[in-house]
Amino acid sequence: MEGRGWVTASEHREGNRPPRKVYHLTPSGEAEFQRLLRENLANFASARSAADIGLAFLGALEASEARELLLRRREALASELDSIRAAPRHGSGVQLLIDHQINYLDSELRWLDGTIATLGKGTAGSRHKEKR
Repeated sequence: MEGRGWVTASEHREGNRPPRKVYHLTPSGEAEFQRLLRENLANFASARSAADIGLAFLGALEASEARELLLRRREALASELDSIRAAPRHGSGVQLLIDHQINYLDSELRWLDGTIATLGKGTAGSRHKEKR
């Protein structure tokens, strides 16, 4: 960013501490930030998760085992959701970010509960391995 002229850097020292590099946004850096911000807010990027890979191959497991594994995932998801819900209120965009994450995780939890219920019935679509 320094090479593009978006920031300048200077070294500062406080007391006996080692020097530290402090960056300052330049006017062209501010303009680029504003452009990227607007681009980011206006565009939609589909959320993908490495966890989706396991779902794609869920049919390779028996429904009971798949259900147990998803129950463990549910426990971790619920814990993360509780942790984020416990965060103190923030101002401005930070609270929007927190609210977005809460809504996303809440939606994921509802979907996961439905999937686990389906597995509890011994099915999850038509691709589960039958017991041999």
